[in-house]
Amino acid sequence: MKKRNKDVEKIKRLVAEGSKRWVRYDEGAVLYSVGIHTFQKLARDARACYKVGGVTLIDTQKLDKFIEAFEMEDDD
Repeated sequence: MKKRNKDVEKIKRLVAEGSKRWVRYDEGAVLYSVGIHTFQKLARDARACYKVGGVTLIDTQKLDKFIEAFEMEDDD
């Protein structure tokens, strides 16, 4: 379990630095703290999926912009 935590921290750091823009479904699900199917749906809805050979890569910048559109208003 400790290796997985280190991997998650490494992915988060690389994405934050901008040196890792693209993630796979399993990495993205961990990075965004959602289940794999939820992440797949979010990525598809955001039109952030790119097929490269046999691998699907997700553009985290595009996905972030999509998610930010769901910002909740304050109930003041």
